[in-house]
Formats: sequence, structure tokens, C-alpha cells
Amino acid sequence: MKKLSKAFIAILVTAAGLIPVANHQKADAFTKSYFEKVLDGYPAIQVLTKYGAKVIVKDSCKGDYYALFNNFGPTGYLFICADKSNSLADFEASLTHEAIHFAQWCWGGSTLYTHDSLRKQAMKDGFSTEWADEATNDYEKGTLEYEQEWEAYYMEDITPEELGEIVEEYCAPITQEEIDKV
Repeated sequence: MKKLSKAFIAILVTAAGLIPVANHQKADAFTKSYFEKVLDGYPAIQVLTKYGAKVIVKDSCKGDYYALFNNFGPTGYLFICADKSNSLADFEASLTHEAIHFAQWCWGGSTLYTHDSLRKQAMKDGFSTEWADEATNDYEKGTLEYEQEWEAYYMEDITPEELGEIVEEYCAPITQEEIDKV
């Protein structure tokens, strides 16, 4: 299970009217308005909105979605389903997962890294890929959809700062120096 990042805990402690709870404690206070307050101070939100993402917390979503990314025209939407988040850690993982899909969309709909390079780096660093492997069992291996989902599941545990750096890297417009190289 995911542990809350220190940055996320700090937001909870300082946010007006929010009471910190254990990482995986179910609380009746986990409502749309509760999560919207949490988002106000979440570091990655500023980077996401800088590049045009809209984060929408819904009381509930149709279907079995915990969260969903979709683009409508030039805007990427991250829908987070409050009723499916059993903990703040679940909420943070869902937000991170969908933000990775946003970065993939910025990057042209591809994955940000190669599947093999992420696996090799995980092995080198001693990280497990078990969750990403298990969560993508229903996807056809080798397809773009499988690769995108595996990458998003694998990255659910990155910090809000790391998430912001990824969005910044893959969603920023190219620089004049990069234009001059073409």
C-alpha cells in the first residue's frame, strides 16, 4: 500500500479545517469538498494547471473508475472520484496516475519512458514492479494502452515534486534553442 508523501501530509496538517488521519484510515470526511481543499495546496496542481490541465473532483463517477483522464479539444481533464478513495493515499495515487496520463498526452500520446528502461531502473534501484504488473493484467501486453497504463501504475508512488518535474519536462513548449536545432 502507498504511504502518503511528506509534502502531502504537510498540506493536510496546514490546510484550513483539515484533520490529519492515518494513511489508510477510512473517514466520512473524504468527500468532494474535502479533496478539493486538499488540492488547493498540492504542489503538482500548480504545474498541471500551468499547462492547461483541469482537475475535477466528482462526488461519484459512473462505472468502476477511481479516476479518469480524458482530453476534450485542447484541454486535458483529470477526473477524480471521491467516493472511490478509501484513504488519502488512494486519492494521491489516483491523482498521480492520471497526471502521468496527462504528461503522456502532452508528449503526443506515447509513453514517457520505454517499458524496458523503467523495469531495468526498478531492478537497479531495488523497486518492485509487482503492482504495475498486477494492475495491468487485463491489458494486452505490447499494446500502447498496456504500456501507458503500466507506466502510470508504476509511477503512482512518485513524490508530488517528481510529478511536477515530469509534467514540466513533457508538457513545456519547446525552447528557441530546440527550434534552432530543427
